[in-house]
Amino acid sequence: IFAGTNFRGVYLSTNFGTSWTQTSANNGSIYSLAISGGNIFSATDYGVYFSTNNGTNWTQTLNDRSVKSLAISGSRMFAGTYYYGIYLSTNNGTTWTQTEVTLGPVWSFAISGSNIFAGSDYGIFHSTDYGTTWTQTEVTVGPIWSLAISGSNIFAGTNEYGVILS
Repeated sequence: IFAGTNFRGVYLSTNFGTSWTQTSANNGSIYSLAISGGNIFSATDYGVYFSTNNGTNWTQTLNDRSVKSLAISGSRMFAGTYYYGIYLSTNNGTTWTQTEVTLGPVWSFAISGSNIFAGSDYGIFHSTDYGTTWTQTEVTVGPIWSLAISGSNIFAGTNEYGVILS
């Protein structure tokens, strides 16, 4: 189990949370974690870092962007940044491209098949083509701190309006 912390980096538990060990990512805040195959990715104020060996070593991949959220769908990885909107990687985080959603911050993602939802200060954005193009939904209040999908229901956790259900 991996846990991101505020100002203390990433911790790892190999015994279902009974005890925890700090990894070499031991400073800074970790806003989101995502796993793809044997790689773990962390979202930080300084970009995206990844580890291929359970946190022993970390390599920076998306530089100079404050990243607040991560999501993975197949070979596509999404990074929601504080100032620069959404970045997309199609090669396991090796390179990143800024998408047409350039508004920030992007706090959360939810994925169901080819449908990607992104929660921002400006509401919810939706992509039906794995993040290639985006449209803003009718939910234009924010910030959208969290998104969750259950069946055909989408739940959005907001700052001022509680939970919104679609």
